[in-house]
Amino acid sequence: MNSLAFSTIARKTFENDGSQERRTQERLKISLPVHVSSIEPSEHPIVEAATTLDLNRHGLCFKSRREHYCVGTTLSLTFPYSSPLMVRKEFVGEVIRVDSLPNGGYSVAVRFLPNPQPETY
Repeated sequence: MNSLAFSTIARKTFENDGSQERRTQERLKISLPVHVSSIEPSEHPIVEAATTLDLNRHGLCFKSRREHYCVGTTLSLTFPYSSPLMVRKEFVGEVIRVDSLPNGGYSVAVRFLPNPQPETY
């Protein structure tokens, strides 16, 4: 693929077209370390430390070099991921979009899932 064709595809992928915007809340462009791991067993188990590209209260997007992310995959996300002394929170989320980044790697968008309710007996 020539660089002009790639540039056109990348521009279409990453431009913010207001007519197709479906988000209800603005995203914060912030880089935080996040630990990502798959929950379900799979051929390619996922365990990696990544960096967020943006986030809001409904989900986040992170950058990865791995190509094994698929829409519908359920992930465990811990962030900010650093020293055990820091306050961190674990979330469960579902991959809703995977895009190639122009400089290599992938952006993986994840929607947080509601916390499971404890069973009542």
